[in-house]
Amino acid sequence: MIGGHRLRWGRPLRWTLVAIYAAAIFGLSAQSEITAPDLVSNFDKVCHGIEYGGFTAVLAAALTAGGSPLVLTRAALLATLYGVSDEYHQGFTPHRDSSVWDVAADASGAAAVAALLALRRRRQRRERS
Repeated sequence: MIGGHRLRWGRPLRWTLVAIYAAAIFGLSAQSEITAPDLVSNFDKVCHGIEYGGFTAVLAAALTAGGSPLVLTRAALLATLYGVSDEYHQGFTPHRDSSVWDVAADASGAAAVAALLALRRRRQRRERS
C-alpha cells in the first residue's frame, strides 16, 4: 500500500514475475557447485521450503487475477509440480542429484505459504464484514 492506495498489478506483470521467479529457480538448479550454508542439519530443505513458498505466493498473485476460488490450492500444486520438474532437471546437472526429499520440502513450503495466505484472506474478510 502506498499513500493509502492499494497497488494493483496488471495480469501481464504478474505472469512476468512468475516467469522471472521460475527462471531464477531454473538458473540456481543449473549450477553444478551450489550448496546451502551448513547452519543446521538439512538446512538445504529449509531453503527449498522458502524458495517454493515464495513461488507459491507469486503464483497465487498471478492466478488471483483470474478470480478462481481455488487459487491457493492451484498455486501450491503448480509450485510443487515445478519442484518435481526442477529435481528431474537437477538429475542431469553435473555434481547435482535429484531427491524426493527436496520435492517434499518444496511441497511443504508451498503448502505452508498457501495456508498462511488462506488465513490472511479469512482475516481480511472478517474485518470487512
